[in-house]
Amino acid sequence: MLFDLRPKESLKDLYDRVAEYRELSRLTGSGHWVAVLGKRMTGKTSLIKTFARENKGIYVNLLGARSFEDVSKRLLAGLGLKLDELTLNLKFLQIRWGRVLDEAFQFVKEKIIVFDEVQEISSPHFLKILKRVWDEYSGIRIVFSGSYIRVLRRLLEPSPASPLYGSCLLYTSP
Repeated sequence: MLFDLRPKESLKDLYDRVAEYRELSRLTGSGHWVAVLGKRMTGKTSLIKTFARENKGIYVNLLGARSFEDVSKRLLAGLGLKLDELTLNLKFLQIRWGRVLDEAFQFVKEKIIVFDEVQEISSPHFLKILKRVWDEYSGIRIVFSGSYIRVLRRLLEPSPASPLYGSCLLYTSP
């Protein structure tokens, strides 16, 4: 449906984004991590959701995510694993969500992961986990997207003090 405002998930429904889709395919195909940036309501989510679906990737919407627990649960849900379905209630059990997130990447192997609204969780700890993924899992390709460009600068143009300094992050804008 051409004028439906909801994000598209199929290449046949993606309107006027063929060049961006091809560039995204080219960049991820060469092993680069890519960031799709742009203003709100310009088609970023449609582009990346379609890209994830067409490439059997994992789409993770981070809107409202505030912790490693949120990111971990959403990534695991994208892999078909849902921790919310567990009914175990042990108050003394302490879960290290950073470790859970780190281990979740081991299941991904050669897939594309799309993190939408990544500005919601651009913490230094998240950057360290991404650095580890960059160093240890060469088959994982990540596409980042978000609207708050200033916030994303820490991720896209890391300073020498950042864990991601020297990683290859390229970006395009719809």
